[in-house]
Order: sequence, then structure tokens, then C-alpha cells
Amino acid sequence: MSDWGILTGIRPAKLFSRLKKSMGEEKATRYFREFLRVSDKKLALCKETLKGEGENVGKLVEKGKELVLFRDSFTSSLAPLLVPGYSKVTLVDIRYIS
Repeated sequence: MSDWGILTGIRPAKLFSRLKKSMGEEKATRYFREFLRVSDKKLALCKETLKGEGENVGKLVEKGKELVLFRDSFTSSLAPLLVPGYSKVTLVDIRYIS
């Protein structure tokens, strides 16, 4: 079995974040290890990813400001996290600009 256990085709850090919010970090960690069979190394990577995302998002969010994001796979997932912090968020999909 891979280091990611039975997780395939999903965002493990996002899943861990949701589980952490709903059941707490200790239970989410146990769920990842015991049920999903994620290795300690990959679980630590998930936690580190979330920590880094939280720090970066915190630096970006300012009330009463406007933000323009150029869409790619990362900003598509980041945009919903930024919406509450800005009065206006514009998401530009560069595939449709000629």
C-alpha cells in the first residue's frame, strides 16, 4: 500500500482540514492513520501544508480591499478561502482571454 493509504484522487490536506474542524485534530489524525492508512510521514505533510496555507491566507486577507486572482488549479481552490476577507474578489480565467 502507498504512503497515502487508500486515498486516491482527492486533496488529502483539504480532507484533513474538514475532519479536523468537525471532529478535532486528535480524532482526525487517528482516522487518517487507522481508517485511511495514511503514513505518519504523509500525515505530517498534510498538517504542514495546512499550517502554511493558513499563514499565507492570513497575510493576504484585509477587510475592505479588492483582490484579482488569475485562475489556475491552485487559485481555484484558494479563492473560496479569500472571499470572506475582501469586499470584492475577481477571478479571471486566462483561458478565455485573447
